[in-house]
Amino acid sequence: MLQRPNEKLQQKVTLYKDKIRSQLKKKIVIIKDQMKLRHSKIQLDTPSQKQSNIAADFSDNYELGEKLGEGAHAIVHKAIRKCDNQEFAVKIFRSSDPEIIASIRKTYQIGSMLQHPNLIKVKELYINQQNGYSYQIMELCQYPNLESQINNLNLNEIKTVMRELLNGILYMHKQKICHRDIKPDNILFDGQNVKLLDFGVSKKFYVKQHHIDMWTPTGTQFYCAPEIYTKVSYTYKVDIWSVGVILYQLLTKELPFQDETAHGTIELICKAQFKDHPALDKVSKDLLSRLLWIDPKKRFNADEALKHLWFQNKEIKQQCMDDMIVHDGLVNNSSLIIQLSQSQNRNTYANNFETKVEAFMPTIHVKQSSFRDSS
Repeated sequence: MLQRPNEKLQQKVTLYKDKIRSQLKKKIVIIKDQMKLRHSKIQLDTPSQKQSNIAADFSDNYELGEKLGEGAHAIVHKAIRKCDNQEFAVKIFRSSDPEIIASIRKTYQIGSMLQHPNLIKVKELYINQQNGYSYQIMELCQYPNLESQINNLNLNEIKTVMRELLNGILYMHKQKICHRDIKPDNILFDGQNVKLLDFGVSKKFYVKQHHIDMWTPTGTQFYCAPEIYTKVSYTYKVDIWSVGVILYQLLTKELPFQDETAHGTIELICKAQFKDHPALDKVSKDLLSRLLWIDPKKRFNADEALKHLWFQNKEIKQQCMDDMIVHDGLVNNSSLIIQLSQSQNRNTYANNFETKVEAFMPTIHVKQSSFRDSS
C-alpha cells in the first residue's frame, strides 16, 4: 500500500526531530562539562593569587592578568608574555573529556590558519591533561562589540562595518572555512576597524580536494539561514545570510525576522521575507534581498556583495541611479553589480590576502603529567 504524501512528510519530520534531539543530548553533556569551569572551586579571577592552578608551561611563559569576560564555555583573561611584557587575551577552558579537548584543538587549528586584519589572530594553545585546563592565546583587542553600538552608528560607520566584515568573510571563504556564528556579539568595532572573533563552531568545508557537507544545526537563532532549519546540509552561504540580518539590523535598529516565540521566528526566517522599513531605500533593499535570498545558490557571495552599488560613493551612485531600471522597488541587477575598478572606494584588503596561508606547524603545548615535557 502506497503511503500518502502527508504520511511521508510526517515520517521525514519525525526522523529529523529524532536527529536533532540526539544532537542536543550530546551538546548538553558537553556544555555541562564545560560549565564546570564557571563553577569550579579553583579561582582564576585574581591576577595576584598563586599560580599553582595554572599549567606549568602556560605560567612559565605568561602571567595571568585581569578577567575580561565570561561565556558558557570559557573565561577570558588578559595574559602578559613574560619575555617582552606584550599583552594578549587567553581563553581558558576546563574539561578532561577527550572529545572536548579534540574540539579545542580543532578550533585552534582553524583559528591559527586565519591571518587577516579583520579577524582576531589565534597565537598558541596550551593543554594540561593533568588538571583539564586548556589555554588559547589570542590577539588582545579591546574594541567594544557591535551589539552595544547598534543604535548609535551613522550610515558611513555602518558601511565601514559591512565592508570590513565582508572582507574578513571573503578571506575566510577563500580559505574554505565557514564561520557559522556571525552576529553583532562576535564583531568588535572601534569606529574605523572591525574584528571578527570566536571560531568555536567554524568548519573547513573543503578538505583534500573534496567538499565536506555541513549539516549540524549551529549558530544564533535570529542570524541563522533558512537552510539550517529546513535542510540536512548547507554551504558557506549561511555566513552571507547572517551578514544580511546584521545589515538590516544596523539600518533599521530592528531584527528582520522576530516573533514572540522561537517557533514563530523560525517560520519567519524560512519565509525569507524581511519587513519593509522607512530607513531602507531602493538600493539598500536590493542589497538586502540578495543577501537574504532564500535559495543559497542565488544568494550573493562576499565578493559580489562588496561590488554592490550600496558601497559606492555618492558620485558613482548618482551616475548609476540615472541609468537604473526599477521594478517593484528593486533595482535591475546589471545596474547594481559594478566593477570595483569603477569605485573610488576600491578596497585593497582582498588583494593583499588572496594568497593561501602556507603550511605551518601549530603551536600546541601539551602537558600530560605533573612532569614538564622536554619538548
